Amino acid sequence: MMVSEEKIMQKYSYSPLKGVGLMGTFGLITSAIMIPLLYYTFGINDKGGYFDAVTGFYQIINTKTVFIICLILMVSMPIFNWFGIFVTNVVSASSRSTIDSCR
Repeated sequence: MMVSEEKIMQKYSYSPLKGVGLMGTFGLITSAIMIPLLYYTFGINDKGGYFDAVTGFYQIINTKTVFIICLILMVSMPIFNWFGIFVTNVVSASSRSTIDSCR
């Protein structure tokens, strides 16, 4: 993934912030399509199971700890991805991979 990011960054010039925005947009669109699809395919018959989106959203909204963790993740993941793309842009994908495996 990191090497393909580097090749794309060499071909097209874009800022790390735009890259994070594109990743977030892709994730949002994918989730908006897959959550209902998986819920109506598997989750509706397995209440409380892995694909039960209604129970999952209920738990996120009604459990303060889970809600706070979701907010923290929504802030920390774009920052992490921005730094990763920045390192790939400035140094290389292999350096990013080495740094990422050390964390």
